[in-house]
Amino acid sequence: MNKNESISYTEMQKFFAREIKEVGGRPITSKNLELSLLPIHARENLSAPEMPWYTEVNDIYMEFRRSPFWMVAGYVFLGFMLSLLSISILSIVAFSFYEMGFNSDLLFLYLLAFVLGCFILPGAAKIAFFTPHYLPIRFNRKTQKIYVSDLIIEGNIFFGKIKLTFHEYDWKDVEGWEVSRHFSKSMPYNGLHLVVNRENDINALRQTRVYTTRAPWSAQEMARQKNYIPQIWLYCHNYMAYKTVSGAKNKPQPFIFLRNNWLFKWPKEMDKRSRSSKILSE
Repeated sequence: MNKNESISYTEMQKFFAREIKEVGGRPITSKNLELSLLPIHARENLSAPEMPWYTEVNDIYMEFRRSPFWMVAGYVFLGFMLSLLSISILSIVAFSFYEMGFNSDLLFLYLLAFVLGCFILPGAAKIAFFTPHYLPIRFNRKTQKIYVSDLIIEGNIFFGKIKLTFHEYDWKDVEGWEVSRHFSKSMPYNGLHLVVNRENDINALRQTRVYTTRAPWSAQEMARQKNYIPQIWLYCHNYMAYKTVSGAKNKPQPFIFLRNNWLFKWPKEMDKRSRSSKILSE
């Protein structure tokens, strides 16, 4: 695999700052990002890291779902609470109209209901209830390709346009990067990103997030979560190299708030190619 020999560390910082900003919706200073190109040390009988989003593994492909940045930042819960607040106030206003008709003393409540109903509720409900949050990534070791689904946000996460995108990449072009940045003491960001590097050209790079740590309760918990990053990368590499890896099907599945998995579906042709044991023509 490529090792970014012609791309500087500073260029990679700017690349990830731009990519994370597009997904997270907040500016990031590239100099505050810490990057590490993960090494490959394949070994047999590697135990599976804790992967609550792990879904399936067989001799052809492996799939797991991963959480986007806004799940860690609490945007889904915020969208849920704003939706609940908006619906509650709209219900109160509707009931007051039904019982009393128009009341000038409730003018502020009417204006608040108008703002919530027209501007807040649609965006909040979209991100909370009508956006798939745990998108899958498939590793097909027979064809040595990976299949990635991502959400692209154009503008603000609540008011912008959210698009579901799909990509197919050659595994030989994929690098594993650990990306770290501390927004605050209680909200660090640590993620495993796969970078598709075909030509060692910064303008041709593509990336996708595979794993993100959550807000830690303690320093020990943060260290435990960060330790998953090289483990998951090594697990994926061993699987694609036909090394022995253990399954994770029997691991307990934790409660995940508003997965919305029912909203996601692979395109028919990509679903067929990603499950195939041989390369299919377009």
